[in-house]
Amino acid sequence: MMEWSMEAATTFEELADLEMRLLQDGLRPNAEPVERLLHLWRLCLRTEGSMNAARLEVKALQEAHDRENMEVQKKLDQVRVLIAKQNSFNVKLEEENQQLHAQLKQLHLDKEAEKMEVAELLDQGGLCEIILSSPSEQVAYLLVERASLLERLQALDVEKSPSLMAADPAAVFKDGMDKSSGVEPSEDCGAERLNLERDLDEASRRLSMAHKEIRRLTDELESAHMTQKAYETKLQEVEFLKQEVERLRLYDVSELQKARELNERLDNEMRILREQVRSVDNERMLLLALLDKKMMEGAEAEDEEHPLISLPKVEKVEISVQAVDDDMESVHERCLKDLKEKDVELRRLQTCTQQLQKELSQLQLQRDQAQQLLGEQEQNHRSTVEDLKKELEFLESMVKHAQVENQNPLIDDYKVLTKAESVLQQKDEQCAEMLEILHHNMALLNTAEADVLSGKEKITELEKLNAELDHKNQQVLAELQEALARVSELERNCESKSAELQKLLEKSRELQLHLDTEQNMHHQSQQDQESLLQQKAEECAEMRGTLENISGLLHTAETEVLSEKEKITELEKLNAELDHKNQQVFAELQEALARVYKLENNRESQSAELQKIQEKSRELQHHLDTKQNMHHQGQQELDELHMELKLEKDRVFAKEKELQELQKQLQQTTIDFEKLQKDAKGWSDALHNQQGEVDDFMEQRRLWLQREGELQQAVETLGKLEDTHNKSAEQLLELQGEVRNLALELELVRAENEQLKNEAKDMDVDLATLRAQAQEAEKQRQLWLYCKKKMEQQIKALQDKQASMTLSEKDFQCQVLDLKAKLAATQMNEQTTKLELQSYLGEHDQLLASQNEVLVLKEELKKLLDEKAKVLNKYNEKKEHFMDKFCAAKLFYTKEMLWRDDKIQELQRNCDFLTKQVGKVKETTMKMDEVNSKLLKENHEFQCELLKEKEDQNETLNILKKYKLRIEHLEKMNKMMENEQLWNHSQITRYPFPHAALGKSPSATNQSALPGGDTKRDLLDMIQNTQTTIQSEYQDVSPAQSLTHRHTYEIGYLNLTPPFSPPRRQMQAESSRVGSEEVPQADRRSCLTERFL
Repeated sequence: MMEWSMEAATTFEELADLEMRLLQDGLRPNAEPVERLLHLWRLCLRTEGSMNAARLEVKALQEAHDRENMEVQKKLDQVRVLIAKQNSFNVKLEEENQQLHAQLKQLHLDKEAEKMEVAELLDQGGLCEIILSSPSEQVAYLLVERASLLERLQALDVEKSPSLMAADPAAVFKDGMDKSSGVEPSEDCGAERLNLERDLDEASRRLSMAHKEIRRLTDELESAHMTQKAYETKLQEVEFLKQEVERLRLYDVSELQKARELNERLDNEMRILREQVRSVDNERMLLLALLDKKMMEGAEAEDEEHPLISLPKVEKVEISVQAVDDDMESVHERCLKDLKEKDVELRRLQTCTQQLQKELSQLQLQRDQAQQLLGEQEQNHRSTVEDLKKELEFLESMVKHAQVENQNPLIDDYKVLTKAESVLQQKDEQCAEMLEILHHNMALLNTAEADVLSGKEKITELEKLNAELDHKNQQVLAELQEALARVSELERNCESKSAELQKLLEKSRELQLHLDTEQNMHHQSQQDQESLLQQKAEECAEMRGTLENISGLLHTAETEVLSEKEKITELEKLNAELDHKNQQVFAELQEALARVYKLENNRESQSAELQKIQEKSRELQHHLDTKQNMHHQGQQELDELHMELKLEKDRVFAKEKELQELQKQLQQTTIDFEKLQKDAKGWSDALHNQQGEVDDFMEQRRLWLQREGELQQAVETLGKLEDTHNKSAEQLLELQGEVRNLALELELVRAENEQLKNEAKDMDVDLATLRAQAQEAEKQRQLWLYCKKKMEQQIKALQDKQASMTLSEKDFQCQVLDLKAKLAATQMNEQTTKLELQSYLGEHDQLLASQNEVLVLKEELKKLLDEKAKVLNKYNEKKEHFMDKFCAAKLFYTKEMLWRDDKIQELQRNCDFLTKQVGKVKETTMKMDEVNSKLLKENHEFQCELLKEKEDQNETLNILKKYKLRIEHLEKMNKMMENEQLWNHSQITRYPFPHAALGKSPSATNQSALPGGDTKRDLLDMIQNTQTTIQSEYQDVSPAQSLTHRHTYEIGYLNLTPPFSPPRRQMQAESSRVGSEEVPQADRRSCLTERFL
């Protein structure tokens, strides 16, 4: 009840929630159930549609992401391959550099040794002064000495008489010395001549030695020059590489120095600008203080004297302040432009330095890769050359050994060969049968290989994408490996032939004792042997030719390696282009990721409600997928196990049937034997039984002989298989010819660089076919070896059985002797029992009938035994055939599983490597993003500071404008006040006095003008009167006239007179003169203010 009440409560709550939701959606509470169901159905359809749309979008995004990842992985693989090639190329270059350095060091050491030898010879000759000079100077000195000695000898010869020309050279030289001295010969002169002759002999000997050494040195120099010329290309390449490396280093260093200098210069300029800004701020503060003081003073002066004359001065001050502001703004804009240009230069230099660092790292990687490649290729080349040399020596030794053995006298080999031919014919017949079995097996293997190849083709399609760039470099290596494989196969063929020759020689030696009677055929056999030897010699010559061709192929391979170096340079260029493309792709990927992020941000609002449902659906799908995969795997394993169990059950069932039949036959035979034993009694039964056992033994022996014949047939099949193996060797030689043709085609292809790709694809197809043929040949060879091993095992088993049979035969002979003894005893007993047998003739007839029945039963037993033997043979053959198939399938399965595991491991390694690289790329991108964000923040802060400085400068400029306007206004007011004072003073001085109007004399006026007690009072009275009159005039004048007065004041300042004031022109002219005298003072003040600013 409690449970029912709980369920009722939950259902009630759910119904209440449903009604609330329906009311929220707009349905009435009194709505019909059909309307409610329709509303719920629509809601369900909407949610399903939104779910499906979201799933489709998610799938599309996942597929796009997977495609992008695949493209990135492909490009990363290409870059990795190119990087590996570059590293190998750099390694080779470094090894070549080291070799050339070692050669240069050796040449230097040789030169130094030669110099030491020359120095020792000069020390021995007493020419220590020439040791430090160059070899050319030494040779010149020796030549000069030789010329001087020859001149002396010629002079002596000329001084001698023609009669003494035929005498000895020593006597001629003595006579010449006597004549030259002008003194008669004496003993002292003779001693001196002897010393001179000795000196001459020694000098000539030294000269000859020097000539020899000079010739030797010249020869050595020529050889050194030749070696230098030979190594000039390599040295030039090395020097070129060194120069490039040094140039790059210098370029990098110079650019780094330039960048540092620019950074330092820009830092200094920034410091100078900051100092200038600070100084301008200080000056601004001082100017503000001064302007405040002047403004206060000017304001007080204006308030006291002339408050009405301020407007035009203010305008002029504003104009001057605006000009100063414009100048400051232009200077500020220039500074900003300079700063921006410097920032752009700094960024450009930073990017250049980063690019140069990247290029340096790339070049170093390329150099390392190239050196590694060169080292590997040189090592492989050396190892191949050494292996080929060893193989050539081994083959030559084998050929010599074969020739030596063939030269030994071989007696009566012709008959042996004829017998061997007959045996071979028999073996050929047996091999035909074996070949049919092999063809059947090969058909089964081909079907299995077709199934495997169908699976491999899918894998090869994936591998081709990664092997396009590797294929060009691996072609030469593949050709070399194929050549080595063929050489190894030729060696194996030679070894097999040598083994066959050794066997034939042993057989011939064994048969020499048995074939002494047939000496007449010896000559013919010798001739045949000579023909065979010639054939073998021709085969050896062909082998040598093939080896020479292989050496030629190696030379061509070396040339191809050199051409591949050029290709590697092209690949480096392609690598640079690929790097550029990778950068572009990376930029595009970043853009795409940005777009994806934008789309995700836009769709986050929409997918917020669906995330929970999607997560649940994903989890359920994941669980379902895992369960389905487990279920499929379990079903596959169960199906396989069921199939295997069915096969084994069928086999066991068949075997059980056969065993039951055999048991039934045995039971019948046992029953028959029991009947015969009951019916046939006595000694006749025993004899007949013994005779039957003898017959059985003979039949078993015949069966063993038949088996020996079958083994001989199997041996003949092995011989045929060896012949087929030789045929395959010939096919391999044909393939070598095809490889040579392919090498020629490769050379043509290298000449035609435009058709490289198409011909490379054709070569790929040809190499794949050749590899498939080689693999098939290897499989056949392995099968032949496997069959050979089995046959050898069977032969051993038969030999053991034969030995056991010989022992059983001996035992049987002993039993026969015992039986003979028993027969003799029985014969004696028969003689005694003949009398009894006569009485029992009727019984004897019955016995004869029973004997006939026994013979019939024996024949039936023989038939049954024959059938049993046939059945057992068939069963054994089927079992062996099944075991062979099972072993072959097991080997194939193990190989395929190993290959699959290796492939999976390689793919896992590649995946790990790619994940690591993707992680590194992500880390680098994160670092770059962080650096960019930092730089953006710094740039933003710097811009904010610049804006603040701009605002501060604008404020200072506005303040300066205001103060400048005030200063100009004050200056104008000062000028106006001065001009007014001057004008008033001139007006006072020239104003007509009243006593002059009354007719006083000018002397009186002059006297009145002089200073005195009354005159001062009179002057003051005059000034007051003039002021009152002026005020009255101003009051009487209209507004227009007042404006004209103002205009006149301004025009007077400009030294102009209006047309409507003729009486005041003189006064205004004089005031203008005074103003013109005071203008330079105002100009000086304005200049001082500008300088101060």
